[in-house]
Amino acid sequence: MSAFIENIRDAQNKTNKYVHKQGYSSFYTTQRYSWSDHREDKVYLKIVADFEETLKVAIGAVAMYRLAIDPLPVILMDEDMIMRSGDFVTEPYSEEFVDKYIGLKNIELYKQTDIYQEFKESIMSHEKQNEAVFDIIHWQIIDRSKFEDITKQMHLLSYMDRLAVVIMMASTKIPQVYIEGCFHYTSDVKATHSDTVIGASYYEDFFANKGNNNFNVPFKDGSYISRIKINGEFSYIESNGPFDNMEIGVLNHIAKTFEDAYIAQEKQLKSWLEEQKK
Repeated sequence: MSAFIENIRDAQNKTNKYVHKQGYSSFYTTQRYSWSDHREDKVYLKIVADFEETLKVAIGAVAMYRLAIDPLPVILMDEDMIMRSGDFVTEPYSEEFVDKYIGLKNIELYKQTDIYQEFKESIMSHEKQNEAVFDIIHWQIIDRSKFEDITKQMHLLSYMDRLAVVIMMASTKIPQVYIEGCFHYTSDVKATHSDTVIGASYYEDFFANKGNNNFNVPFKDGSYISRIKINGEFSYIESNGPFDNMEIGVLNHIAKTFEDAYIAQEKQLKSWLEEQKK
């Protein structure tokens, strides 16, 4: 990528001339002229043009330095690869951003590097997610009408994702769920209010004076809040109406099933670790 690096060096040389060779007054010329009556002055316009070009090169340089760490911002620009990826914090670069600050030709050269090719190979080895599962993994949105598609790729979902899906399917009254108070999932059912509170402490305080009442506690704007406990952690379930006894029974069954599965896995892991010590 010699042409890209050379362009950065040219911009550095121009900037060094302004800052180091032309002195203090040149460094502050733009600020001085911006408040004068000489905004159409050719010297001023040249300084502004050089500044904008240097800024553009600097943004491109930082963007490329980011890619030296990992290629995710470019990897995730590819729809086929983003549909195979996990829920990364990284966001993809846009086509417009790449074109303006890095250059499409430079990105194509970058895609030939080992770091990009190795990451691409890793991502492409993963199963491609269908739309319903992608929405859960990346946006924590669960659409009950797509439950059949979700079941086909349930193995791609995390523990939190699976628990949220099962809880949502327990009742169409549920618009959103907070797994362990922190992991927020929404559904195809609209909540009665627009507030979103994430944090176990909020719900712990809310239930502090509710005694042993874990279901159908009045919440916000006509909604209700309930909770189930799995391995010492509560998950909080909003509903647009009170749960009936059957729905409460289903939710309690979910809690027991997940806790039993967790305990079984813990025993299995402990047994395996003991075997490794021998």
